[in-house]
Amino acid sequence: MMDQILPPTLSDIELDALRQIAAHPVTRHIPAHIQSRLMDIGYTKEVLGAIVLTDDGLPENCDWQMIKKRRR
Repeated sequence: MMDQILPPTLSDIELDALRQIAAHPVTRHIPAHIQSRLMDIGYTKEVLGAIVLTDDGLPENCDWQMIKKRRR
């Protein structure tokens, strides 16, 4: 049986931060430690001083249901 690589477990605050960045990247108010974690796991990156989602962090590529189940 092969091991499955699962996405990192995200807190409610981190999930909300991803949603905020996806909806309004310029107007978001996200704590620095949350921004740093999302960058470390590859869901966001800094472009011209703004935090934006990477392909892995985009809602259609991010398995929100799996992440929610793993949090429980």
